[in-house]
Amino acid sequence: MRPLLLPVLCLLCWPLTVRAADPLAEGRRLFREGRYATARPLLEEALVGPTRGEALGLLGELAWITGDLVAAAQRAAQAEEVPGLEASALLLRGRVAQAQGQYAAARGAYQEALALDTGNTRAKVLLGELHQYLGLKAEARRLLEPLLARDRLGGIASASELVLLGRAALALGKIRIGFDALDQATVVDPSSQEAQLHLGRAALSKEDWVHAQEGFEATARLNPHHPDALVGLARVRFATAATYDELEELRGRALQIAPGHADALRLGAEVALADQRAGEARRLLAPVLARNPADLDALALLGAAAALEDDDRQLQAALGRVRALHPRPAAFWTALGRSAERANRYPDAVAFARRALQADPEHLPALLLLGVNLTRTGQEAEARRVLEQSHLRDGYSPQVVNLLNLFERGLGDYRTVPLTGGLTLRGQREELVLLDLFVAPLLEQLVVRYGRSYSLKLAGPVAVEVFHDPRSFAVRSVGLPAISGHGVSFGRLVTARSPSSNDFNWAYVFTHELAHVYGMQLSRYRVPRWLTEGLAELEAQTGRPEWRRRHQRALSGVLQEGRLPGILEQNAGFTHARRLGEAALDRKSTRLNSSHIPL
Repeated sequence: MRPLLLPVLCLLCWPLTVRAADPLAEGRRLFREGRYATARPLLEEALVGPTRGEALGLLGELAWITGDLVAAAQRAAQAEEVPGLEASALLLRGRVAQAQGQYAAARGAYQEALALDTGNTRAKVLLGELHQYLGLKAEARRLLEPLLARDRLGGIASASELVLLGRAALALGKIRIGFDALDQATVVDPSSQEAQLHLGRAALSKEDWVHAQEGFEATARLNPHHPDALVGLARVRFATAATYDELEELRGRALQIAPGHADALRLGAEVALADQRAGEARRLLAPVLARNPADLDALALLGAAAALEDDDRQLQAALGRVRALHPRPAAFWTALGRSAERANRYPDAVAFARRALQADPEHLPALLLLGVNLTRTGQEAEARRVLEQSHLRDGYSPQVVNLLNLFERGLGDYRTVPLTGGLTLRGQREELVLLDLFVAPLLEQLVVRYGRSYSLKLAGPVAVEVFHDPRSFAVRSVGLPAISGHGVSFGRLVTARSPSSNDFNWAYVFTHELAHVYGMQLSRYRVPRWLTEGLAELEAQTGRPEWRRRHQRALSGVLQEGRLPGILEQNAGFTHARRLGEAALDRKSTRLNSSHIPL
């Protein structure tokens, strides 16, 4: 028995290696599920024999999606040596060159692919999008318009071809065709990550947050580790969430998967600018520009950081770098306008949008930016004309549709009456008598009080608009039918819920929001959020001790634990508060800080 027992025991102890029956199929499946580290060795195993070509292509895409541009370039070079893969390898080489700002090399690679196959739709779309990105509109049209010919539109059954058609249409500003093609692609193949992702991106470009989220969530269901889908969802949170913590979690996951992900870093810079931390924005943009010194979006954000600090020299330096690449830098000025809008600098947002349209009158994002912000700066008649023009040329922006519907129909029974001190009061006709009895006297008293406190006569008229319908209040404020809160101040406009619409302290809301008007106008809209919130809290509670928010015990604990944000971190205390209680504490701390500033 002994001679037999030892071999059996050795066999049992021998390490077993489980090999995939089909490494290529298993690697492909894992790659599509986002299990990149597990997929890579299986795909490398499939590099031998007849599966080499597809394995090389998948390894190149794996390197691309995880941000390893060196490995992607190496795989592209290897694939160029494989018969039948030359065109796809050239396209990957072009994408890598484009991601590094080597636009001439990218253009050359795409043109080489077209020389191999003049009917290569993907090569045409990539080259057309590159031309459009660099402002070469005529070249883009020559490449992309033939793809939209009527005899082609009905004969496309492939989801990937429909996606390319949608991308071409959107690049040319043919919005309806673009969305229809992308929608159809998701019907033809609901499992197409490319189709879902590009549908989300298209909706995001129109600030259609609902459908953008649907597209990115559909992508993430198919591949929970797709970095572009994670950043897309983070961008939706940036636009719609009151705080940024979930955004940062999504952005962090994307950067774990693809370190150096350019859009994740650019989004981080946008968040920093929203928090008025220009230095942090520049720090986050540094690695983006180190990899791609010609990244137009990153350069625009550098310009936005300079504008936030009123540093015209740095702004002109960033603009000069953009102009060297793009003859009509409308996107540069639009990025500055969006940053100004987030920093509550609404007149600057209007001015930057006008600069964008001077550079390129066809730039639809600038038209939207201008129309929305004109509604906030007392220029309602021009705002309506701009919004109508935007709707005629686009038609896919929920903000534009909602605002036009409000102005054309929703405000039909609203009336405006003048008040003293440079104010006007707009309200529903049925409520105006009560508003005139209760709200108007309060507003006029506040103008007298604040005028003395701040030695400021309002640049008016300042419109105070009161809405019984919460949806109308939300649309008038942000263009969307649902926001929290009871009042919003824009410096020349205050929107508020009607006292009759809910059970809340309406006198506190008007006192608080009108204080913001003085802070904005006195500082030329440069007042930091922590300071304007602190001053508004202080003003609202002056003479009304019953309005004080009582968080002394919680604030004492924060002080003892050393968790109270410093002055430079106070803005982030609002946008990064994980719970409403934390936001309330931040309001309390800003009130305390503001009370120590002599007025």
